[in-house]
Amino acid sequence: MQIDESDLWTASVSDAVEVDISIREQFLREGYSVVRNVFEKQLVSNLCATFVSDYEYRFDQELSADMLLVGNGRKTFEVHVSGIFNHDQIYANQKIYPLMNSLLGDYFIVGSYGAVTSLPGALKQHVHYDHPPLFAESNPEGIHQKIPPYGVHCFIPLVDINEQNGRTRIWPGSHHLPVSSKSNLINKGEYVEEDLQQGDCLLMDYRTLHAGLENNSSEIRPLLYLIYQRGWF
Repeated sequence: MQIDESDLWTASVSDAVEVDISIREQFLREGYSVVRNVFEKQLVSNLCATFVSDYEYRFDQELSADMLLVGNGRKTFEVHVSGIFNHDQIYANQKIYPLMNSLLGDYFIVGSYGAVTSLPGALKQHVHYDHPPLFAESNPEGIHQKIPPYGVHCFIPLVDINEQNGRTRIWPGSHHLPVSSKSNLINKGEYVEEDLQQGDCLLMDYRTLHAGLENNSSEIRPLLYLIYQRGWF
């Protein structure tokens, strides 16, 4: 999905909107950033209510072409870009869009739009990359440190995320390392986890190691996600 300036909820990316350099620098250095108070909480609450109403029947449904099992008790599926899910504050948000532009260049697109839902009792997800490094077999002259982002995952929690219902565990800096380093990173245990509130979002480089944790609550833990990517990827 190519976003035109007319799609932006402020009509354009205004020169007056500045990218938060600290968020950008953390993202480039560590492969993730948490951005607070991005979305209006009422919008997120409405998204959550609509999501449950429209998609609850799918939680126990058999897998299909547009639905994947991504862990024990954890499903991901496409979201129809209509109604409230077609709100420009979601995919063309004035706090996120300029940041994506600075990370991915002028010619980026929304490549995917969906939801991943952790059901009550879901176990810890396997540690994984959303996409491996482009040159996964080696790291000549530190090439992984030199390649800029080409895909960014934007997770939008529809409920507050905490230890009870399952944070996301992230291995900072893993986006700059070859796949051969994966086991060592996991064994070192140098990861981070953060609570998220409705209105926040988690941005993650498509190459960063992560895993969703157990949902020990009695409620679902739904996340909307967008994948911003360079047009060629």
